[in-house]
Amino acid sequence: NISLTDSERHVLQARLDEYADFHPATSPVGAARTAPHAGVFAGVIRRLHDPKAATAFASMILVVGLGAGTSLAAERALPGSALYGVKIHINENVRRALAFSPEATARLEATFAHRRATEAIALATEGALTTEIRVSLAQDFETHVVRSKDATLVLESAGDPAAATAARAALEMSLSIDAHVFAELSAT
Repeated sequence: NISLTDSERHVLQARLDEYADFHPATSPVGAARTAPHAGVFAGVIRRLHDPKAATAFASMILVVGLGAGTSLAAERALPGSALYGVKIHINENVRRALAFSPEATARLEATFAHRRATEAIALATEGALTTEIRVSLAQDFETHVVRSKDATLVLESAGDPAAATAARAALEMSLSIDAHVFAELSAT
């Protein structure tokens, strides 16, 4: 009767895993082939039996989950809240980086301008709009309007009048709705 100690079992399992990684099984001629990613997935699953690998994998899932959750929660944040910095410095910069065309950039910046006006209205409704926040939001609003106009000019200079017109229309719609917000809030 042969038996192995726990440490011997772990050493043997590690050596078998290492051997399997460097000497993959080949399928017989005519056997059904699996998808190329199936081997990678199976390798990940096999490694999860190792407590260190399972802990690392769980930690990675936790970090990604918390990051995504924080990012989603930040979308509703208003100036003065803890997550507002995540909203404007991370979420909006990621969206800006993913705007691959001048038209997308122009529309996105118009959307951001509208967000700043909406934030000002929400804070004013709550009675939490300070002069400092109002001025900051108004400046950010203007910055987004300028960026949208700049992207529209790029479209025009690239010879895409239809896209430039569409982007300009999106900005004008935002301005027609939101431009008066900061003037009215300054008067109160």
